[in-house]
Amino acid sequence: MATAGDKRGELQKELVCAICLDYFDDPVILKCGHNFCRMCILMHWEENGGDDIGYQCPECRMVFGKMSFTKNYLVKNLVDKLSDFDCLKTCRPPPPVKPLKMDGKCERHHEELKLYCHTDRKPICVVCRESRAHRHHDVAPVPEVVEDMKGELKLRLIKLNWQKSMCARVKAIDEQAKADVKLKKQALKEKIEDDVGALVQFLLDEKDGLLERLEDEESSTIALIDENLKLVESEAAKVDKAISDIQNQLSEAGNFDVCKNVLLCFLFQVMRNGYCWMCTVRGPMSGPILNIVCSILTEPRARFTKLLLQCKVYTTFF
Repeated sequence: MATAGDKRGELQKELVCAICLDYFDDPVILKCGHNFCRMCILMHWEENGGDDIGYQCPECRMVFGKMSFTKNYLVKNLVDKLSDFDCLKTCRPPPPVKPLKMDGKCERHHEELKLYCHTDRKPICVVCRESRAHRHHDVAPVPEVVEDMKGELKLRLIKLNWQKSMCARVKAIDEQAKADVKLKKQALKEKIEDDVGALVQFLLDEKDGLLERLEDEESSTIALIDENLKLVESEAAKVDKAISDIQNQLSEAGNFDVCKNVLLCFLFQVMRNGYCWMCTVRGPMSGPILNIVCSILTEPRARFTKLLLQCKVYTTFF
């Protein structure tokens, strides 16, 4: 009658990859129904398969036209549960595998170690094989085990070399990406500095131009204002002088002298400037005023009344 340990051992054998002889890691199932580790079957097909010869199953030798498989979630769950059960049961890592001794002797039976027990992972003799300790275990001749282990080591070596090459490839890609990032950063930095520098220089040039225009506008505006002030001051001085002269004439002379002096002043202004700034002239005034002046000089007493009337026509002074 099979014991629980025997059933567990049979379950363990069913969950072992035929290529790496270890528990399935990411198990996949082929169309023929056999299960393998994903990495193991890929590496096996990479070494022994091709589009011209096809891809064989390592167990049944069934040929496939292309690398095709499906992930086996059932086997993966069983492996995970078995691993968890082993960890909970032992609470310690599995014992290390003892190296094979081809010329060694059995310490118990003193027979040559010609067999290897896969269950206990140690070499045994033919007497141990028949004992109750190894009677139901998975046992194989040592030379076969050695060849299998060499094949396993070769597969592991291939896997490690492939992983190493992938790491080197990824490292090279990352290093190149790192260098590209630095180059792009430097190029963008230089572009930003150039653009900002050009913008700053443009603003500085605009500032200088605006300040220069402001200075020119200030100078021209102040010059116009100063010129206008001079004209206003000159006109104000003339007005003050005229007011003073008129006040002096009014206070010092009689009526006839006032009229005479005013007309002489009109004549002087007309002869010098062609107009009289003290009067609002409504028409040409040089001819009539000259005639009036000549008449008053020849007949001052007789023409006084007429002179006053004519002055109202040509001036607004009276």
